Amino acid sequence: MRFVTMIEEAMRAGLTFAIILGGVPLVLCLVLPWSWWLIHLVFRMRPRGLDLQVMATVAHVVEAGQAPVTACLRMLSFLPANMRRRVRRMMDETAEASLPTFLAVCGTTGLLPQRLARLAQAAALLGPEIAVRWLATAGRRPQFSARTQRLAMLMVGVLVALAGIMTFLSVIIFPRLVTSTQGLKVHSVLLDVYSTGITGPVLVPVVLFCLLPVLVWTILERWRSRAVEGHLRLYLVAEAVRCGASEATLATALQVLCPHQSARLEAAGGAGDLPGVMAAVGLGTTPTGQLEHAVRCAERLAWRRTRHLSALVEVGLPMLTAVAVGTMATGIWQILTNLLVAINAQMEQAPW
Repeated sequence: MRFVTMIEEAMRAGLTFAIILGGVPLVLCLVLPWSWWLIHLVFRMRPRGLDLQVMATVAHVVEAGQAPVTACLRMLSFLPANMRRRVRRMMDETAEASLPTFLAVCGTTGLLPQRLARLAQAAALLGPEIAVRWLATAGRRPQFSARTQRLAMLMVGVLVALAGIMTFLSVIIFPRLVTSTQGLKVHSVLLDVYSTGITGPVLVPVVLFCLLPVLVWTILERWRSRAVEGHLRLYLVAEAVRCGASEATLATALQVLCPHQSARLEAAGGAGDLPGVMAAVGLGTTPTGQLEHAVRCAERLAWRRTRHLSALVEVGLPMLTAVAVGTMATGIWQILTNLLVAINAQMEQAPW
């Protein structure tokens, strides 16, 4: 009777596991997109393309000769509900603020990323004309398509779900199965299967298929964003040179980007050393006559890295998900095979 009870518990555990496997696709297809929208709403994350709309609005207001705070009124028409309160508060704080101060506040309130807001502030310090052109260029910078972002979200959700399934098997189902066979000869076999067959299939999906994609994505996104930011910095310097801004003025504006290089920037700006100013902000020592060519090369590099990373996401993540599914299926198949062999041996030895 104890053996029959063990079989019944195993069947109930298998039914629970089948329900989970059937429910995961439904959760991924229906619940996950709405959950992601809810996370954006609750944690006040910036929607995709919001910074482009903000920069375009500020550029239009500055080009029309209006006060920067006027941009807040236009932002209320497209901002999500969770950010409108912050914009109304920002209108009171920046009623008489200049354009550089207004852009700095946009960075602190979350309307713009901090690094992008500092670049915009440096452009504004060089004059409205340069600020308008720089904001228009930054609004056309390369970024991931909506398809790539949705695919990345879906694949990461699949990997996390697979890791959750394996953790559920190792923490709830198999320990109960091992406990229910105490006193039977098959207990030692099941214990051995649990210790050797569960640990690997659980640790690999949890550590490799959950932590590794996040780590790789962080490294590659940093690699891509460096190229985009380098292009925007080079374009800012090129526009300042084209408009006839002095090296001292450029060095003062660039101190917003690198406050720790203030002394070096002041020295290079006072000496009229443009390559020294550029080297202080990490742009190398490009000669003045080659600035336009360097800007075009940096722009092509930013677009190329974005395309490569987008292709890597669209191709690599499904392959990684397939490897995760294959690993989980192989581990479960091996475990079930070992269990069936052990149960068959127990049934052959049982005196019927």
